[in-house]
Amino acid sequence: MENSQNSNCCSQNQTANSSCCPPTVPVPAPEKNKKEYKKSLGLIILGLAFVLAISSAFRTAIGSKDGLSSLLPSIEDFEWMETDEEVVYVLLKGDDENQNKQLSKQVDAVVMELKDTEDSVEYYELNPSHQHYSSFKEKTSVEETPSVVVLGRGGNISLLDSESVNSLKLFRAYVSATTPIASCNPAACKSSKTCSPEQKARCAAKKLN
Repeated sequence: MENSQNSNCCSQNQTANSSCCPPTVPVPAPEKNKKEYKKSLGLIILGLAFVLAISSAFRTAIGSKDGLSSLLPSIEDFEWMETDEEVVYVLLKGDDENQNKQLSKQVDAVVMELKDTEDSVEYYELNPSHQHYSSFKEKTSVEETPSVVVLGRGGNISLLDSESVNSLKLFRAYVSATTPIASCNPAACKSSKTCSPEQKARCAAKKLN
């Protein structure tokens, strides 16, 4: 009878920490899948970037000097960008190969993180010899290279030079590119009193097409 009790000592009247029963050792949970971990991490970083972008109103918008004669560039303005994605990162390379490689590595890592979280993003690298290099540089008002240009479809653009680029700013640029300017959405042509002359002109041009 005693042996029977010892073999099944953890009865309803006994605790797991009694002299009869050793403490229960928790079984460690299986390791998370690497891809799931990266996806969760990417979502956390992107969420943080969104909060920072909104709170600091981070946005580098490019317009004409008089505010009237030119339109904010968007993905649609560059036909060679054959993509259906909502955001495009473009690395305009310069003469310093070390800077080019460093920027390429940083941007590629962020783009891969965004793609892992199923975000809509594309990435291009343009060498000075590329046929669209000069026109793209002029259209986006880039003054120094290497630089990273982040474009959306709603007229938002961010410029990051080699000295200011880091992962957080690259994520924030994505949020900026996907956030409509004020309450005006040029991509959908929903005009309002808050639309700038550039945005109204873009909507008018799209309606004509």
